[in-house]
Amino acid sequence: MADKLIPEQRRRALVEILEAEGVVRLDELARRLAVSVMTVRRDVAALAEQGSVVGVTGGVKLVATRPPIERTERVGWQREAKRAIARVAAARIPDGATIFLDAGTTCQLMAEQVATRRGLTVVTNDLLTAVQLLPARGIELIHLGGEVDPISGSTAGAAAERALRHLSLDWCFLSAGTWSIEHGVTSAVEAKAELKRAAVEVADAVALVADSSKFGLSATYRVAGLAQLDVVITDDRLEPAARRALAQLPVEAVLVPAPRHRADQPLAPTAP
Repeated sequence: MADKLIPEQRRRALVEILEAEGVVRLDELARRLAVSVMTVRRDVAALAEQGSVVGVTGGVKLVATRPPIERTERVGWQREAKRAIARVAAARIPDGATIFLDAGTTCQLMAEQVATRRGLTVVTNDLLTAVQLLPARGIELIHLGGEVDPISGSTAGAAAERALRHLSLDWCFLSAGTWSIEHGVTSAVEAKAELKRAAVEVADAVALVADSSKFGLSATYRVAGLAQLDVVITDDRLEPAARRALAQLPVEAVLVPAPRHRADQPLAPTAP
């Protein structure tokens, strides 16, 4: 019967299973919903991009508290952890650099960190990041244009990709709704994945800036393996097994201390 459901109904059923049982394996979710594991992966990736679920060892579970879905509200979710990641990432940008800030709330927070810098060129497909940097007189701002996605507040598509491929970047800062050891950085939307890949290809150095709640899940379209990146900047809530697996890859891993207070509790236990 689940295969007759539209994606929104199926995802609601998936959330109800997680609410009742906690951590559930992907293959078990597929069996319960009578769909393929690939379909479940797509549903889980969509829910992860909204911040509703998180991957854990052995399966997937709901996050401790449901975040808002809309981008303008979602920027406040895990805000202090994201800001800490953004601060560390921005510190790596040398004077006079040309950088790409991907669409997403963590990269938007990076814009706060670079707004007072002078001599930087910031390239972005994120409309909210572009608006935030408009008053920054020391920044040369390039927006890529393209087809607008009103949900994420970003652009993508062939026009944006062509504009990006005419540029040469010193740093590419990637955001991700889903990332894992096995599948790397992935996206549920093909056009967004293609634009991210183009940014990786024209950059001298690439950093993933993503909080640990996005770790352990994969979406349909692959952007890059973690070994293709120069650095992964995330928070220290990353589970011990994930830390060990990341340490085996030829990529620098930076685990930024995340705030620990009532409004921003860890999503999963971590080693000291």
